[in-house]
Amino acid sequence: FVLVVKLIFGVQRRSISDDTVVAKALTKGLQVFRGYKESCYRLVYENTGKVAMTTQVETILPNGDVELEHEFQTKKGRGLMTFGYPQEITKADALRYTKRDDGPGNFIHNDDAPESCAYPLVQVWTVNTTRSFWNEFEIMNVNEIQDPTRRGFHLVAIQAFQKSMEKCFSSAEVDKYPIKCCRMKDAKENKELVVVGPRSVVGAFVMNPDMQSYFRISADQHGFKAWSKPRGKWFPRAKRFQWGLREPDESYVLYTRTGNSDMTCMMKRRQFVREKTFLTKLGPEEELTTQHTVELPKERDPVFELD
Repeated sequence: FVLVVKLIFGVQRRSISDDTVVAKALTKGLQVFRGYKESCYRLVYENTGKVAMTTQVETILPNGDVELEHEFQTKKGRGLMTFGYPQEITKADALRYTKRDDGPGNFIHNDDAPESCAYPLVQVWTVNTTRSFWNEFEIMNVNEIQDPTRRGFHLVAIQAFQKSMEKCFSSAEVDKYPIKCCRMKDAKENKELVVVGPRSVVGAFVMNPDMQSYFRISADQHGFKAWSKPRGKWFPRAKRFQWGLREPDESYVLYTRTGNSDMTCMMKRRQFVREKTFLTKLGPEEELTTQHTVELPKERDPVFELD
């Protein structure tokens, strides 16, 4: 509650310094980096038809956990997004979905290879396709890419995403509003602290009240809720992140996404490093004197906004 109130009233000074966060993380055996550099490739579907269409979105992770689940309605300025590279889910991890009475849903394609040990997975989430988004990305249609892989896009990923969108909205709608391949024009550096380590250790680290205040999150044993306040909005938003409970030794990355709003996020390291590069590694020999002041809302370079 205190965190939400601070966000509502606009200017928030972090309760502790970066030095303290780094020291506590190192004491836990975690790695800390002074930010990361990112260059990403995304597939986006935006249906701008006058008649809104509704679908249920499940953001399913490769380990079978559900990160988000909510209803999505098509309209101009709202879209569905996934990675430019292919993902899969093992047959065992997909079992909870394939055994459902109504089948695995729109984002696990077990019918492509029913006897395989793994199925194509589309990890999809919503995106605000604002002017700043279109300005930040080079936008191409699938048929404009001569060699998708060399451009950062994989044909298998494109085909899987298209199949998911056809399941959600029909093949006719996808033909009318084709999938867009979006490549970030310029790589971006983010200098916010990045904490890396085993899921069980990172999970224990964020249970510390001081760390929750610093990262603007509220945590429990299953994950955490990250709070942010988009520019121009009055009330903060929250997004829930769940740990993969069956993989306590899996390496996770805790980082801050900056842009229209600042939000703490988490991702498996093996997925994080596909599009991001860690910057300077911090340790006892590094001199840290940064005390951040976060002003909400505040002007930044335009970036796309994720829910």
